[in-house]
Amino acid sequence: MVYPSLDLERLTVGERLQLIEQIWDSLRQRAGVLGLSADEHAVIEARRADHHADPTSAVDWESVRADLLNDQAADEARTSTPPRR
Repeated sequence: MVYPSLDLERLTVGERLQLIEQIWDSLRQRAGVLGLSADEHAVIEARRADHHADPTSAVDWESVRADLLNDQAADEARTSTPPRR
C-alpha cells in the first residue's frame, strides 16, 4: 500500500492531535472491536492495580486536556512567529 507523504514536523501539536483523532475514528468505524494482545492486557491490569493501590495518583481528564491545550497554544505561538528581519 502506498501512503501519501506527510511532513509531520510541519504540523502543529493541534494538527497532529486532529490527525490522530481522525485515524482513531476511522479505525473505530471500519475495524470493529480490536482485541488486545497478552502484553497490552498485562499493561492495563498493572495500571489498574496501581490505581487501586493509590487512587490519588490519577490525573483527571480536564487537567490533561488543559495541559494539551496549553502545549498546543505554545506550539502554535512558536510556529506562527514572523521571521526576524
